[in-house]
Amino acid sequence: MPHQVHTSLSRFTDYVNTPGPKRAEIIEEQFARVMDPTRPAWWPYTAANRIARTAVQSDDPQRALDEMVLQVPKGNGWASHYAAIEKGLRGFFEKNRPVWVPVSDDDWCSDELTVRIRNHIGLELTRNRTVVTFMYFKQPPLTSEGAKAALRILEQRMALILPGARPAVLDARRGKLHTASGRRNLARIDRWLRVEAAGYLRYWRDLGNASAA
Repeated sequence: MPHQVHTSLSRFTDYVNTPGPKRAEIIEEQFARVMDPTRPAWWPYTAANRIARTAVQSDDPQRALDEMVLQVPKGNGWASHYAAIEKGLRGFFEKNRPVWVPVSDDDWCSDELTVRIRNHIGLELTRNRTVVTFMYFKQPPLTSEGAKAALRILEQRMALILPGARPAVLDARRGKLHTASGRRNLARIDRWLRVEAAGYLRYWRDLGNASAA
């Protein structure tokens, strides 16, 4: 098992956003895939993320979003999930008229945890705002803690991702864009993020010890 643990911004945000023992399921699923590379990886929102990125680069984003109903993953219930995402994104596009801006990938590290910043998107919005946006697709509403974690991680790496831009998180189902408040105790938020990262690592190491026993 590698010394450095890698996870995605999506998974780490889910971890922070999830209360109680259900947090363990997020790490257990990733740990199982690392221990067994042949285990199939499946993220049901791959098509939604791809269509959202296509829409923001299209001259006709509303038409691009029509593809949502054609790209629903197989399985019970996914049609309603994709319908909710499509509705939220339509409202966001109509209100904000975003224009695509290219961004770079990067990593955020805390101790032995590396959070990969991928699948984010640069958007130029009305009122001359440029934001780097992480898109959240899951059914549970994004909590203030989940949004705060993703926003601060993006903010810390913004100089390499898209200099001069602001971080944002889009709760796609609800079409709600979260941005960072100017009145924040950044030192306190950074300490909290390090504690959350340490908790992620601690549970990962416990799984490793249990599998080696």
